[in-house]
Amino acid sequence: MAKSALDVVVAGHLCLDISPDLTGLAQPVRLEEIFAPTRLTGIGPAVLSTGGAVSNTGLALRRLGLRVGLMGKCGADTFGRAVLNLLEHEAPGSAAATTLVKNEPTSYSIVLSPPGIDRFFLHCKGTNDTFSFKDLNLAVVRRAGLFHFGYPTLMKRTLANRGRELIKIFKTVHELGVTTSLDLSMPDTHSPEGRLNWRELLSRLLPHVDLFLPSVEELMFILAPASFKALVRRSPGRDLLAHLDLDQVMRLADQCLSMGVKVMVIKCGRLGIYARTAAAEQISRMGKACPRRNLKAWAGREIFEPSFMVRKVVSALGAGDCAVAGFIAGLLHDVSLADALRYSTAVGAQNVRVPDAVSGTKNWRQTTAQLRKRPAKVALPIDMSSWQWVASKQHYLGPHDRLG
Repeated sequence: MAKSALDVVVAGHLCLDISPDLTGLAQPVRLEEIFAPTRLTGIGPAVLSTGGAVSNTGLALRRLGLRVGLMGKCGADTFGRAVLNLLEHEAPGSAAATTLVKNEPTSYSIVLSPPGIDRFFLHCKGTNDTFSFKDLNLAVVRRAGLFHFGYPTLMKRTLANRGRELIKIFKTVHELGVTTSLDLSMPDTHSPEGRLNWRELLSRLLPHVDLFLPSVEELMFILAPASFKALVRRSPGRDLLAHLDLDQVMRLADQCLSMGVKVMVIKCGRLGIYARTAAAEQISRMGKACPRRNLKAWAGREIFEPSFMVRKVVSALGAGDCAVAGFIAGLLHDVSLADALRYSTAVGAQNVRVPDAVSGTKNWRQTTAQLRKRPAKVALPIDMSSWQWVASKQHYLGPHDRLG
């Protein structure tokens, strides 16, 4: 990798995704029949791609025209070599800081997306479970404007000893003056990571996190577990977003901001994306990627950006990671918070039209042109009575918004 500056380093979870085509299955799909003993079910060809936050968010950022370094860990096996070959083909030179280690299996996922059913995964954690601070290449990180770390919830060692490795990673990077960004994934509810005292961990971690971009389901699970369980019980087909309580989303954002986050972004799936930001004085301390020329447009804001309408969804695989990439690209292009959210929803919508995690992502110019056409937004099935609709921007301003 060249020694010139990088826009962003994406580190954390990296795996191989094996995604069979299930679109030809008879509907309605009955999983108990597909997984019945001795049953042979005919399916289509599989797509082989890299997965995890390093690949999904990193390659989407690369497609958006940014200079990206990818930092993960794979085993020195067939799957590991496949991961590096795929990354090199998509983004030559960007994965130089991703290493192969002996005697550890590469992480992989079998991604199943039956028609009419939300996707689910069969996942081997592999080398992601042993990723630690020593796997971070600080010489590469210090050249970047922003450092994004994804999916520590699926990386055992980063969360061991009350999250010591993860906190060390973010504290060290923050002290380099690099803007820090964190995304989660839903932890295995039966694993030690799923039973962590997340509130206590976040209280020590988030002072070193500038951007925090979890999904609403993930944030509810770790900060409001009782509410999350109640929501699951009353959600038919596990469609949690059908009963989204925006007041609770706002309370969760409040808690994270009080712990030290500067920019809080909560992904709400097919409904859209919520953002709440700290005051200007805190935003100004965000490091190299601070939106200094647009500080007033980022400070003290509360916005809900509805998703763009997509008539045919092929797969939601990687959509959240691509939405994160769209938001980070907006920040690094120094647009307003409102426009960064629009890029986020646009890139997320681009990617649900394809079966893999990133190939739907357009470049920055194409995405900007798409936004100028003002695509239709989804109708929100939630109470927005306390929010102000801004027709010219096609978004809502919240009750805490400084400009509302």
